[in-house]
Amino acid sequence: MLQTVEPHSDCLETRLSRAREEVECARALWRTVYSEEFGWLPSNADPLADPYHARSLYAVSRLADGTPIGTMRIVQLAEPGFFISDKLGMDPLVGHVTKGFEVQRLMVLKNFRDRRFPGAPFGVYGAMVKTCLWHAMATASDWVLADCHRNTEIGPLKSMKGMGFRETGQTYVDEKNGEECVVLIIRTKDWIAGTMNNPGRFNQYLLAPDVNLTMEV
Repeated sequence: MLQTVEPHSDCLETRLSRAREEVECARALWRTVYSEEFGWLPSNADPLADPYHARSLYAVSRLADGTPIGTMRIVQLAEPGFFISDKLGMDPLVGHVTKGFEVQRLMVLKNFRDRRFPGAPFGVYGAMVKTCLWHAMATASDWVLADCHRNTEIGPLKSMKGMGFRETGQTYVDEKNGEECVVLIIRTKDWIAGTMNNPGRFNQYLLAPDVNLTMEV
């Protein structure tokens, strides 16, 4: 189990990578949240043992002492199918525009879900959203997909729709917990335009170059 500690005054650091260090941090965080907190996975389960690990990048946010407190996975598009369950028939959603990715499994340790940090004034969730947007811009992705629990107590559905993600009409039942998940999509150009045209504090944060965000893709 990961041990939570009091946050330091230093900036939160977020790194997106497929390096072993990020993978192991993600595994530990998933076990802490999915197995120990929510009981969605057996304690001996490996949350990385799925079809999407081989084509994934892992974002991990750490405190100044290196303690990982949040993570998110970005799954790249692969042929012949799309990646949200590879069974929902996503062709009508993205049409001929085929360069994109799915963001999934965003989670933060319980003691840090409402914390704010210098350099990350919207917390770990904000840092992960920023990572997602900058990855979309860096890779010239046309769209971003997400699957989110309908139950807003365990998923950020309201926040994501507030940023411009829209429901696709596709849903499925999460086998881990029996909860309904909805599939969301946002076009990168619409996300950028919406962020630039609404210069609130959060959008300014999303667009600002950040030395505390490292992307090795």
